[in-house]
Amino acid sequence: MNKKPKVIFLSANAFSGSTIFSLFLGKHSNITNLGEVINLEHDYNENLICTCGDRVFNCTYWHEIKEKLNQSISKGLLNFSLSSNKKRSLIDKKGLSFKKLLILLGFSPQVVYGEESINNYIEKNINFFKEIDKYHNRSKYIVDSSKPPERLDILLESSEIDIYCIYLKRNLKSLFDSNIKREKKTRKIIGFKFYRELILLYFREKHRRKVFNKVKEGNKLTVDFENFKNNPQIEYSRVLNFLKCSPNSSNEFDRNLEIKKQHIYVGNRWIFNKKNEKIILETENTKHIKKEYFQTKLVDLVFKNYK
Repeated sequence: MNKKPKVIFLSANAFSGSTIFSLFLGKHSNITNLGEVINLEHDYNENLICTCGDRVFNCTYWHEIKEKLNQSISKGLLNFSLSSNKKRSLIDKKGLSFKKLLILLGFSPQVVYGEESINNYIEKNINFFKEIDKYHNRSKYIVDSSKPPERLDILLESSEIDIYCIYLKRNLKSLFDSNIKREKKTRKIIGFKFYRELILLYFREKHRRKVFNKVKEGNKLTVDFENFKNNPQIEYSRVLNFLKCSPNSSNEFDRNLEIKKQHIYVGNRWIFNKKNEKIILETENTKHIKKEYFQTKLVDLVFKNYK
């Protein structure tokens, strides 16, 4: 009987620290970090720089993974390919579409996308995780740091993988400040940026918590990212204990992270612009932007129950 892949889903909002947190998970010998799996196909480009330092074309790891996937595709066992012309599925599409809005408002993915699309999506992703699990036969876990909670919601329907979920908690007021400082090209036409982003973050957080509650007890853990940055040894120990993994070495909790030992080519591009081989986990330094009195009170009211 084939063992089920154990997949760790990071439940986190955009710009919440999931990239660096997943890299810290991936440095453990029993954990393979794939980054944002929903972007592996669509964003594949042989000229992209992998965190190992090589271009994807020259990266031995991704070359072998691509060969494995292509072999399964040729046998009709898989529909997950790494190619520069692969289209993004409707479920994984970026931006705020009408269907995405319905999901945020509480409609189930089955109603929004249809049973056939959901079943095809599940089959495609489960087969992909099985291929990766076979390739990493000595690794216990695979990390998927894809953001949309509906992805987790859909894959929870499958009994063919063991799903673990780490909810990466952030101060929503600080997260909101970060969001409104960034340009949102896909939503620019809507206008009213402050109120638009406030409403979207509220519903996204509500949706995220709803899906997280569906994960069975014993397979989910909440990690406060601010605590993780300030006390990495305590929080990382909690995570390893949750996953039943022993520390690799005495320097397991070192704030210096060597990213060249992992192979990520998708996600937040700041990690690929590092001139040295290490990322330093800095302590939390929360900076709130100045807002009008009414706006400040509105933010307090919206996130009152989201502690």
